[in-house]
Amino acid sequence: MEERSLIVAMGGLLMTASIAMAQDTGSYPDMRGQWKGITDTIVLGSGTHHRSDNTPGMPRMHNQELTLNIKGQEGRKFWGEIVSKDDTVALLGIIASDKQTVYHVNNAGGHASGRLTGSNKYEVCLLNPSKDLTIASCNVFTKQ
Repeated sequence: MEERSLIVAMGGLLMTASIAMAQDTGSYPDMRGQWKGITDTIVLGSGTHHRSDNTPGMPRMHNQELTLNIKGQEGRKFWGEIVSKDDTVALLGIIASDKQTVYHVNNAGGHASGRLTGSNKYEVCLLNPSKDLTIASCNVFTKQ
């Protein structure tokens, strides 16, 4: 009888731990929706989101409104697009286990890392090194 009670108690503890773990993986911030911000960027070359290059071979300062349309999310993984007046590119992202650090990449070659600084704020910096277009950019996005 005592052995059976011990097995039931252990089973209850294991079930409680499993439920807690399942709830934890589902508690990542909701990235879905529209996020808007204005870039603070230095650009060399011409390409996606930064088309004008009036001074070839010279770095230029560029500020532009961008919108992140996050269309879906599953746990810590999310996807969508980055939209500017010039272009739209696909975006894939993931939230780190601290639930504040965020990484995303786009199909134009950009790699970004950022941090959720509030329930509706996402500060992110993007680096895009390439032969034709080199970008260093930071932005604070606000969820709409």
